[in-house]
Amino acid sequence: MLVEAGLLQVGDDRGLRFSSQLLRQTCYDANPGPERAHLHLRCAKALEEVRGSDTAAILTHYLETGERVAQLEYLQRRAEELHGAHDQDGRRTCLEQVLEIVGNSPPKEWTEQERGSVFCKALLGLAELSFLQQEHERVLTLAKQACSEARRLEHLEPFLDGLHFLGLALHARRERGAAETHLRKAMEVARRRGDQVRYLRGLQALGSVFQETDRGEEALALAGELVTATEQRVRASGHNMRGTVLLKLERGKEAEHDFRTALELSRASKEVILEGKALGNLAALLCREGKYAEAAGCAEQALALTRRTGDRLGEAKQTFNLAAITELRGSLREARQLFQASYELARAIRFREGSAMSAAALDRLPVG
Repeated sequence: MLVEAGLLQVGDDRGLRFSSQLLRQTCYDANPGPERAHLHLRCAKALEEVRGSDTAAILTHYLETGERVAQLEYLQRRAEELHGAHDQDGRRTCLEQVLEIVGNSPPKEWTEQERGSVFCKALLGLAELSFLQQEHERVLTLAKQACSEARRLEHLEPFLDGLHFLGLALHARRERGAAETHLRKAMEVARRRGDQVRYLRGLQALGSVFQETDRGEEALALAGELVTATEQRVRASGHNMRGTVLLKLERGKEAEHDFRTALELSRASKEVILEGKALGNLAALLCREGKYAEAAGCAEQALALTRRTGDRLGEAKQTFNLAAITELRGSLREARQLFQASYELARAIRFREGSAMSAAALDRLPVG
C-alpha cells in the first residue's frame, strides 16, 4: 500500500526506502529519542544479517544507540577499511571517536585491560596519522600517552610502538640523539622477543637518522640487513635506503639498480607509499644524469601516488622535485606554477624547510 501510494520505493536490492529525504526526515523526527535508538538498533542488527560487510552503514546505526561494544567494534573495523583505502581524514575521525568513547564512557562489561588495549591502539593510530601530517608535537603527546598507558597495564607491544613514534617525532624535530636512543631501545626489546616486524621497522627508522647525520656506512649496513628480509615491502625499503646512500656517495649505477629493484618489489607487494619513494628517488638520479624527460615521468607518477594516498608531505616534496626538473627542461612558467603549488602545500602542513626552498626558487624565477 505504501509503495502504491508513492511513499516508499523498492530498490535494486529489493529493499524499501522512502521516496524522498523530506519524507524520511519527517518520519524520523516524529519518533521520540528512545524509540529512535531502538529503531537504529533493529536496523543495525538487520544489516549485520543481510549486509554484514557494509561496515559504514552498520556503524551509522550503532552510533545512534547506546551499544558501546558494538560502536567500538565497528569504529575500529571502519578505521581499518579507511586505512586500506588511504582515506586518512575518515580514519582520523573514527579513531578520535574511539578515544572519546573509551576515555569518557567505556563499556561497563570491559576489563581495564580491554579498555587499555583499545585506547592504546587508537592513540598509536592517531600518532601515525599526525606524523604523516607533520604534526610532530601531537605525535609526541600521543606517543607519550600510549607509552604511559601501556606501561601501567604492562602491555609491551603498544609500549614499543609508542617508543617508535617518539623516536620518529624526535628525529623530525632534529633531536637525533634522543631519537636514536628511543629507536634502539624499542629495537633491542623487539630483537630479544623475536619480534621481527618491529625490529625491521626500527632498522628502517634508524637508517633515516643515520642518512641525515652523515653516517652513510652505518646506514648501508642497516640497509644490507633489510634487503635480505623475507617480506618484499621490507626489502623494497632497504633498497630505497641503500640507493639513497649510494647516490650521496656518487655511486650512481649501483643506486639506480637499488631504486629500480625497490620499485619492482613495492609494485609486487602493492605498497603504494614505497612505490612513490622509489619513483621519487629514481627521478632524482635520472635528473642528475641529465635524463630530464624520463625523470619528469617518474616524478609525475610519484606525485600522483602521494595524492592518491593523502600523503601531503610527500605531495609537497614531489611537487617541488617536479618543479625543479621542469625548470631544468626550460619550461619556466610551468616550473613557477609548480614551485608556487609546492610552497602553498608546505606552508599548509608547516613544512618549513620545504616552504623556504620553494620560496627561494620563486624568487629566482621570472614572473610571467
